[in-house]
Amino acid sequence: MGCSTADGQVPPGPLAATRAVAGATSERLLGPRELAAIGARVRRLRLEAGWTQEEIGHPFSKAYVSQIETGRVPPSLALLSVIASRLGTSVEQLAPEVGSGHRPEDVARLWAAAERLGRHGELTSELEMLEQASRLAALVGDPDLQGQALLRHADALRKAGRIEAALAATTAAFEVYGRAGPSRLLGRCYVSAAMTYRDRGDLERSEACLAQALRHLPRRETEYARALIDLGRTLLRLGRPEDAGARAEQAAALCRACGDAREEALAYLLLVEVRLEQQRPSEAELALDLARDVVERMADGTLADALPALEALVAFACGRSDASELETSLQAADAAGDDAACVLLARALAASYLGGHDAHAALAIAEIGLLHARRAKDWMYVAELAARLALALILADRPEEAASALVRAREAYTAMRRTGDIEDTLREIAARLPVVPPALKALLEPPSPL
Repeated sequence: MGCSTADGQVPPGPLAATRAVAGATSERLLGPRELAAIGARVRRLRLEAGWTQEEIGHPFSKAYVSQIETGRVPPSLALLSVIASRLGTSVEQLAPEVGSGHRPEDVARLWAAAERLGRHGELTSELEMLEQASRLAALVGDPDLQGQALLRHADALRKAGRIEAALAATTAAFEVYGRAGPSRLLGRCYVSAAMTYRDRGDLERSEACLAQALRHLPRRETEYARALIDLGRTLLRLGRPEDAGARAEQAAALCRACGDAREEALAYLLLVEVRLEQQRPSEAELALDLARDVVERMADGTLADALPALEALVAFACGRSDASELETSLQAADAAGDDAACVLLARALAASYLGGHDAHAALAIAEIGLLHARRAKDWMYVAELAARLALALILADRPEEAASALVRAREAYTAMRRTGDIEDTLREIAARLPVVPPALKALLEPPSPL
């Protein structure tokens, strides 16, 4: 935690720019009496709530909070937002002296400050600032601004794993826009809802929301292409690779026509996954070549990082490499913390090792894949890898541990309402077992209909 300088300014560092873009909410300067009144109110409410200066202001410094409470420096909108959220109040109630008017640019300042805090890992403060931005946007009286503020807050809540709160914020955005709201913004609401349902594991609702988003978002624009790609990924997880491939091809053609190279590359990368899932390696290689060409023209390091895992998978599928080379790629992706790449590589490797009856190798790989699938909130692959882990444990003659893994797989599939996938998994496991261990007999029975 940094400390402020003698004049109350935060020295250069993660919060310096935050302070710069999140100043007071009023054009006019606050006088000594107003500063003293704000400071006294902050101090009284803080003490009543049992917070220390360090706790109430983090990630701003304790010294800065102290200077606010003594009326020595004017408070920034960013700091007031953090303090107000922690005290369960609003900026307007905490410091009415700074808010003679509410302006859209004040909301924008909070958005910029929240974004910077999020980049530096201050997620709690980011969420608190976005919550206050939503409150302030409601006071401005501009429905578009209010809806956008709610959607930003919903996106941050989803990334923080607060799924129900994210859905509530998205629902509030829908209510702001109503049936006659701007089509583009309604489309964004549907995308937000789709991503939240996806993170909850409800892929059918996610698909439905993305289909609605495509009805509202303007065609031939980036947002439309992104929704197409998200829909393709959802369809792939739902076991519909033909439909997923059609969406990926549509997105690639649209982006190529619009000159949107980044989204075009993402569409081709999705198409590689689809063709691999369909066991069509030559077509996967063609899609990979197209993706590589676009990425090289862009010189985009982020997208370039996604290529090695897919290159390894395509080479493996085409018979140009073996499992040991694929495992080397998995180790590199694991070291880089690339969850998506690890999941794809682990799925292919676990299936290969299980096919070769190498239970111990399959066990280690499935555990790695399961870890990364959970981090990525890719619940369909969580369920699949848990099932493969159960099978590896059975083949390794560890039935009690296999039972625990199979319970996790069943729970994951049930949460997604994918009973058909459970039955397929149970049949695959039962077919591998000459004798069913007692610990697994009940678990291998098909589940009751939901």
